[in-house]
Amino acid sequence: MGRSPCCDENGLKKGPWTPEEDQRLIHYIEQHGHGSWRALPKLAGLNRCGKSCRLRWTNYLRPDIKRGKFSQEEEQTILNLHSILGNKWSAIATHLPGRTDNEIKNFWNTHLKKKLIQMGFDPMTHRPRTDLFSSLPQLIALANLNKELMMMDHHHHQQWEDHAAVRLQAEAVQLAKLQYLQYIFQTTTPTNTTSTPPLLNP
Repeated sequence: MGRSPCCDENGLKKGPWTPEEDQRLIHYIEQHGHGSWRALPKLAGLNRCGKSCRLRWTNYLRPDIKRGKFSQEEEQTILNLHSILGNKWSAIATHLPGRTDNEIKNFWNTHLKKKLIQMGFDPMTHRPRTDLFSSLPQLIALANLNKELMMMDHHHHQQWEDHAAVRLQAEAVQLAKLQYLQYIFQTTTPTNTTSTPPLLNP
């Protein structure tokens, strides 16, 4: 029966590291090296398991960690090695000085994996995705249908605009006729409505 992982031991602290714990781990490794990670916590006076100490040192505290954006060369190296090694992040990290396996894994999942998918490649095999080729006729048909719908919509929109223009023109002509009739009516109507009775002959 295999022994249980050290982090399962009762009484060991878990969760975020404090600045005091970081300094204690850094000081011990600078003085003695890390040696056996399983024995290190007790020697360094830390109430942590060996795995927690190793991950904290490797991913956050060691002085040669390289921070910041991955370069194009690093990105290409990760792609090349992943096509050969798969998700063996620790092995890939040995070819990228200053980069941690955890950092490389996160960069792969958030950037490179999506980039391969967008380019039409399977992120596991790094080969063109066959499912895209099988669905290509459907994609082309969908694109053509969308184009036809856009053309029909434009045609109907143009018809509506033409109809609206004709209707507005007819209304303008009708309004002009009404205004003209009103003008004629006003000019032919006498301004003085008082009539003078005719003179009677004696």
